[in-house]
Amino acid sequence: PSHSSLTFCSPEPPVFIIHHPAYFLQIKTLKLLVPCVRPEFIATFPCMLFCDVPLMWMERAATSLFGVKRYGVHINGYTVSDSGEIHLWLARRSITKQTYPGLLDNMVAGGLAAGVGIKYTLIKECEEEACIPADITMKAHPVSTVSYTYEDEEGVFPESQFVFDLELPLDFMPCIGDGEVQEFYMLSIEKVKDLLATDDFKPNSAMVVLDFLIRHSFIEPDTEPYYQEFVMGLHQRL
Repeated sequence: PSHSSLTFCSPEPPVFIIHHPAYFLQIKTLKLLVPCVRPEFIATFPCMLFCDVPLMWMERAATSLFGVKRYGVHINGYTVSDSGEIHLWLARRSITKQTYPGLLDNMVAGGLAAGVGIKYTLIKECEEEACIPADITMKAHPVSTVSYTYEDEEGVFPESQFVFDLELPLDFMPCIGDGEVQEFYMLSIEKVKDLLATDDFKPNSAMVVLDFLIRHSFIEPDTEPYYQEFVMGLHQRL
């Protein structure tokens, strides 16, 4: 885009806006098309640290063009039987999703928008995606972060996900809310392990599940030769 098509708006933090009809940014030489049909701003940070004061706000769909780090919230929903056996709730993404349609996902996940807190996002996404009431969601515990960088046809994406564990009542079943999920499954740990070895998972959600299995000692260094590589790969410094 030309210099005149970029605007920094004040007051702080400035908002980075791309002026273009229908909110589309096209770079023909890269054959790149970034639709902004649902504008959502995220905060950007000068040193890519979440604790820094935001440098500006930028539309999420444009971040891959500038290498801006994005944040999200992922929730591992699980149950513990009377005998202590753990089952994990997973979601299958709707086939109408723009990204990774039909793949397995964490029970609930969502991007972190600018000016919105992590706990607020957690409660909002749980209610919208899985119809989990706030009184249950408030019992979720922040347990980890997962960081990584990936590249696809839209650009390069450095991301960090705030990970929560939420133990659900044995008789509770998440229900489809906003249509982003086509089905929920409650699966044994062995079944989850088998699925992780397939291409059926959304990549970053597979990382969150792997982190869950490591933290709950379902994957151990004595039996997994790549244990250290897994741990280091889940927590990359970006």
